[in-house]
Amino acid sequence: MLIMDVDNFKQINDKMGHSAGDAVLQSVGEALKGAFRKGDIVSRLGGDEFVAFLPYAGDIGVVTEKVKAMMQRINEIKQGNEQDIIVSVSVGLAQYPKDGCLFEELYKRADKALYSAKNSGKGKIAVYKEELDDSSKSEAAE
Repeated sequence: MLIMDVDNFKQINDKMGHSAGDAVLQSVGEALKGAFRKGDIVSRLGGDEFVAFLPYAGDIGVVTEKVKAMMQRINEIKQGNEQDIIVSVSVGLAQYPKDGCLFEELYKRADKALYSAKNSGKGKIAVYKEELDDSSKSEAAE
């Protein structure tokens, strides 16, 4: 399971307007649709967040390379005359069955990986690992 979030989307809306923001979301959706296989499930969760299920995706290295190519495609999105607007996504990845067998488990862990990616500078991929559970517990205790 992948959870993807458009980085700095509020700035895109603020600088270019909501109709341009909608166009960026449509372009991101098209890039996602073109990046995955026919049997993969890709959907917008809401706002600027997308999810993808990649059944029978195989090795994590293969998935990561596919995600990097998708991210490059998104980085090439240009909107209007605003060449200083860079469109990027951060991606969190959780693997079935290693990280969970239920939707809720995979979603929660992919989301933790997503926030790890965003915290490491945005436009990044993070794969869920158990240490992310430990870091959120220590952050909650602070």
